[in-house]
Amino acid sequence: MKAEYARLVVRESASESSAVTETEPVRTGEAGMRMLAEQVPVLLWATDRHLRVTWGLRHPSFAGLDARLAQLLTSGEAEAAAVAAHRRALRGEAAEFDQVWEDRTLHARVEPVRSSAGDVVGTVALALEMDEAARQKREEMLRAGRHDALTNLPNRTLFLERLRQATAGADWCREGLFVLLLDVDGFREVNARLGFEVGDRLLAAVAGRLGRRLRPGDTLARYGPDEFAVLLCGLHSGDEAMLVARRLMGEMDARFDLQGAMVSASASVGLAGATAGHRPEDVVRDAERALGRAKLLGRSRCQVFQPGRDAQETLLMDVETALRRALEIDEVRGRYRPTVMRKDGQVAGFEVVLWKRAR
Repeated sequence: MKAEYARLVVRESASESSAVTETEPVRTGEAGMRMLAEQVPVLLWATDRHLRVTWGLRHPSFAGLDARLAQLLTSGEAEAAAVAAHRRALRGEAAEFDQVWEDRTLHARVEPVRSSAGDVVGTVALALEMDEAARQKREEMLRAGRHDALTNLPNRTLFLERLRQATAGADWCREGLFVLLLDVDGFREVNARLGFEVGDRLLAAVAGRLGRRLRPGDTLARYGPDEFAVLLCGLHSGDEAMLVARRLMGEMDARFDLQGAMVSASASVGLAGATAGHRPEDVVRDAERALGRAKLLGRSRCQVFQPGRDAQETLLMDVETALRRALEIDEVRGRYRPTVMRKDGQVAGFEVVLWKRAR
């Protein structure tokens, strides 16, 4: 039998563009589309720009789920995966999400619907049900892509995703939002002196100690090779965030027994606060600036980003931080020239006359 389907088109009025959709026969019309939905276990729907469902077809096995989905979309829950995926589609990007209800899991793909002028006026989506084996395999793949294999912590991708949700005003983080970046001091020296295997054990041990000192709702992530990030919510002041930072730094005081290798370590910390509406990248940048300042002051220091700091000082701090990071990743391609004292000819230091920074 030949495939039978319909395509969605947008009806536009003189006063406004509407996301109300209608079926336009392509081969055998709407009857074929409904036959498909009745025989194949799929759920199809379209929404307007306000995420109101304007059209839908479903397989009988999805009875009731379509209504629950429509209610979820109009609830406006920012942390709901379905809502986030539809909002992404409204920005012109395709998105996917999983929705779990009791013992059933739907996997859906959402696409933007555009008017004849190219403007996004709604969304269209298709969902399939996943069996238990497929669901577990997908969860394993998603977890592997969003967690660090060494420490089993969320990675940078998942941390930034949670930070976006928090700054968007998610219910679980409505006030007292702080980002804490913690850098393990001298980690490169540990690798160089004792080997990468010991270095890996040190990172795993640090992750374990930090995790024991945080609340269940906090997010601890491995943010870089020797850097951890913490998302703190529900704090009442910067002083509380500083207490958390000091507590985490205190966890580094005791030496680490790494299968026979006794290693001492310390940590430098940068803190930055934010409120709902802040851009995630700005919050992280502020925390990185504070961390850069802490590292320039020496080991085991904690600094809080202060927005009112003089612009020239901030620029110098950015350059200093970038140079330090460049040294750590061998980005510097410098030529060094000694500084000689005129009175006695003694070498007093040196200067770098070239720094090639990757862009």
